[in-house]
Amino acid sequence: MRLAVDPAARGQRIDGFGAALTESSARLLWGLPPDQRAAVLRSLFDPVAGAGLSVVRVPMGASDFATGQYTYDDVAAGTADPRLARFSVARDDRVVVPVLREILAVDSRVRIVASPWSAPAWMKSSSRLGGGSLRPRWYRAWAEYFVRFVRAYAARGITVSAVTVQNEPGHGDPSYPTMTMSAAEQARFVATALGPAFAAAGLTTDIVGYDHNWDTPAVPTQVLGDAAAGRYLSGIGWHCYRGDPSAQSQVHADFPGKATWLTECSAGDWHGRPADGFGWLADVVVDALRNWASTALLWNLALDPAGGPHLGGCGGCRGVVTIAPRAGTDLREVDRSPEFDLLGLAARAAPRGAVRIGARASSGAVGAVAFSLPDGHRSVLAHNRTDDEAVLTVDDGGGAFTVRLAPHALAAFRWRR
Repeated sequence: MRLAVDPAARGQRIDGFGAALTESSARLLWGLPPDQRAAVLRSLFDPVAGAGLSVVRVPMGASDFATGQYTYDDVAAGTADPRLARFSVARDDRVVVPVLREILAVDSRVRIVASPWSAPAWMKSSSRLGGGSLRPRWYRAWAEYFVRFVRAYAARGITVSAVTVQNEPGHGDPSYPTMTMSAAEQARFVATALGPAFAAAGLTTDIVGYDHNWDTPAVPTQVLGDAAAGRYLSGIGWHCYRGDPSAQSQVHADFPGKATWLTECSAGDWHGRPADGFGWLADVVVDALRNWASTALLWNLALDPAGGPHLGGCGGCRGVVTIAPRAGTDLREVDRSPEFDLLGLAARAAPRGAVRIGARASSGAVGAVAFSLPDGHRSVLAHNRTDDEAVLTVDDGGGAFTVRLAPHALAAFRWRR
C-alpha cells in the first residue's frame, strides 16, 4: 500500500488539540494532591515531556458535566436582571479557574475556547435552564453576558481566545442546561448583538458559529451566508455525533476564508461500538483533519470511573484521564485512556503551526493525513482500519520509506524534507 504525499498541496494551519475542562473535570483534578495534580497536568499539557495538548474548551456556566445547574446570572423565578447587576463568575473561582491557571503555568500558549450551554432562565422561552430558546428581547443582554465573561476571565489572567455562539443549538433536552437556536436566530444574534458588542468592547476574541453535528451542514451554511452575521464569524465548530467529516469540506468550499474546528467528540460506550472506541475516534480525528479542521477537541479532560459527575446527557462518556479513589487511602488513581495516546500522537504529528499537505492512499484500509512542520520536518498520522497488519510505503516525491502498522494501530511518523 502506498501513501503519496504532495507537499505542494497545502491546506489549513493547525492550531492544536485538546479537551474540555468541564466543572466535573476541574473538580476531579482539583481534588488531587497538589504534587499529583501538577504531574497529571504536565503529562497532558507539557509540549516536550507530555502529550502536548494546546487547546482547552470551557463551558460558560453549567454543562451536562457539572455538579449543579447554574449560569453566571441566576435570579429568583419571575424576576430578571437586564443590566446584569448580579453577573458573577465566582463559582468558577472554586475549581475551574485554579485548574486553568495551573494548566497555563505548564504552557502559557494554551488557548481557551468557551461555549455556553444555556442563557439564564429569565432570558429564555422555557423560563428554565433545560430546553427553550433565547427570547429576542434579551439578545443584547446575552451579548453583554459574553463580554462580561471574557473580561472576567481576563481579570483572572486567562485570555479567552474564542467563544462559540451556542453549544449544540439543535439540541433542547430539558433535563440539563441546553438552549435551541435556529440558523436564523444564530445569524440575527451574531449580527445585531454579539458581533457589535465585541466590537464596541474592543474584544478580538474569535466568534465561532454552529458548534453542532456534521449531519446538518445547511445550518452553518445559512449562518455564514448571512452577510451581516458572517462578517463577525471566524469560523464554524463541529461535533462528531452524527453525520461525517465531509460536511466540513462542504461548508469550507462555500466559505474558504472561514476556519474549521472540531470542537467536541467523546469516546466511551455511549455509541454502541466496542467499549474503547479507539478506532472510531482515531478515524474521526484523522478524517476531521483531512477535511480542514485546524483544531480537534475531545470532550471531558477528566471523569470518574462511572463517567461522571454528570447532570444528564451522556451516561457512558469517558475522560482523557480517569480519576478514582485508591482503596484504603486518601490518594487517587489516575489512569490514561486510549484517547490520551490519540491526542498525544496527533499533537506530535501536527504541532501548533503545522500545515496540512496532500496525502492520498492507494487503499482505504489506512486513513492518513500529512503535514509540513515548522521545524522543517514532514509528518504523517496514519490509522490502520483493518484486522491485519498493513505495510505502508510513504512517498513524498523526494524519497520513500516503508513502515508496518499493527492491526487497528494509530501511528505518527516524521522525516526531514
